[in-house]
Amino acid sequence: MEDRVLFVLDGYDECVGGRASLGDAADLLEGRLFPEARILVTCSPNNSVALSPLVQRRIHLAGLEWQHVERLCVAFFIHNDIAEKACEFLEELNMQPQSVRQLGQHPLGWIMLCCLYQDSGSLPTETSALVQAAVKCIVKRSLDPPVPYNEEIPGHCRKRLEDFGKVSLAALREGRCCYTEAELRARGGGIEVTRLGFLTRGLTFGQRRKPDLYTPIHMAVAEFLAAYYLTSVAQYANILRRELEGLPSGIIGHLAGLLGPKTHLILNQLCPLEVPPRAVFSLLKAAGASDGNISAVCRLVGAGPGFGPAPSERPPAPLVHTSPLELEGWARILESAACTLEALEVVFQVERGSDPRYLDDFFDALAANESVKLVRITSLLGQEFPADEAQRLAGHLKSVLGKKKLNDFELVITCLEEAAHDRLECVVNALCRGLAHASGSLSRLVLDMNLSGEQVSRVCEALRGCIQVQALHLPHLGCGCEGLASVAELLKERPLLALNLAGSWGAKNEDPSSSGISMGKTLPISPLQPRPIVEGFSGL
Repeated sequence: MEDRVLFVLDGYDECVGGRASLGDAADLLEGRLFPEARILVTCSPNNSVALSPLVQRRIHLAGLEWQHVERLCVAFFIHNDIAEKACEFLEELNMQPQSVRQLGQHPLGWIMLCCLYQDSGSLPTETSALVQAAVKCIVKRSLDPPVPYNEEIPGHCRKRLEDFGKVSLAALREGRCCYTEAELRARGGGIEVTRLGFLTRGLTFGQRRKPDLYTPIHMAVAEFLAAYYLTSVAQYANILRRELEGLPSGIIGHLAGLLGPKTHLILNQLCPLEVPPRAVFSLLKAAGASDGNISAVCRLVGAGPGFGPAPSERPPAPLVHTSPLELEGWARILESAACTLEALEVVFQVERGSDPRYLDDFFDALAANESVKLVRITSLLGQEFPADEAQRLAGHLKSVLGKKKLNDFELVITCLEEAAHDRLECVVNALCRGLAHASGSLSRLVLDMNLSGEQVSRVCEALRGCIQVQALHLPHLGCGCEGLASVAELLKERPLLALNLAGSWGAKNEDPSSSGISMGKTLPISPLQPRPIVEGFSGL
């Protein structure tokens, strides 16, 4: 008889307490109990590695493939006599982010999205807004009588959703996404919450009565309803702070979408070290750029008063990566009166195919901002550095150099190829034009970009008319005598308080001593002019 027995262990990774709580199930899996019996065990794909040594055959259920989703969606609209909307729906669905497409591949997720499109005629572009609209759509359809899409959910129903959200949040903290009937009856909104359309009842096996287990349509639904509960306690700072500790990022995203202009209530409870800038900007995009939200974001990214070094210490310059999300977020910060940022570093590596408007809006906001006094732009010039990227960088130099109250400007372009001067030509041209209209407060200029001798000559010519620049840094030059002669001529015509040539070397086609200068010597200047500080040049 033993070899005819089948044990079904459903949810291996959902046991609270881990392996220690498995009890007889562990003996079954390891063959100490009923060694001849057959066992069917289920778990999520992320935890299948732990089961691999214990099983003979593994079947991975990956959900619906995309062509299946398309056929099912078309069948849905045909069945509801609106076949003409099927193509429009699929076009919008294909434009959604990967997380939404994965929701559509869930066995019940595609129905939820189809119902939303049928009622509203569109799909929200933000993931949190889409999940929120889809859940509310399903709940309104499930009420008796159904509530029209453009009306609000009744108050008694909202209270049930909040109660269930509290249970959902507690379960997510324990790493599970299923709920017993007793749990729902006691504190999860009552058994009536199971009739709101977003829960499915799981199968139970065995002759003895097992407690019914309920699971949401998708994990995103559980996270959204957990966030829905948190909105009810958002005005209580002490409760909110306790609930936010260790909160999954997905819940915070939904919470921002629900709170909207009041998202600063949760942002002000966060510490800058807890949330990376990209996550902060995701929250800002989901919540909207209200004054309160932007002020809270300024504090989190170090652009406003709050956490940070002592007032006497200069905070490090934040890094701005040229991804659309960061550019949009930093543009909102720079436009805000709450921004007290004094230094900013832009890592100029444009994503292929990105909308240029994000970059334009960022540099427009930077040019209009009056708090930032130091701007550093860094880039990597390699084999894949496209010409249009250099042109886009050149196009924004004039606005940066003409920025109000700009004291320091640094342009650092690391060249992976020694002979890359031609590819920098448009940047040098824009730099020279920008210096002719530079800010009157610009006093320090750093150009670390391996310029050729002719390019150094043109920069020095532009600096003759830019008398406000008193400190010039030209590290890592490899231009040889031609460029150094131009620097010497500049020093003869106008004084500089400081000149830095650290790490520079002679051109390859020159004699090692042709420059006449070695480490520790100063360039010849007129004795009638103030002698500049010259640091670190070596003629190799």
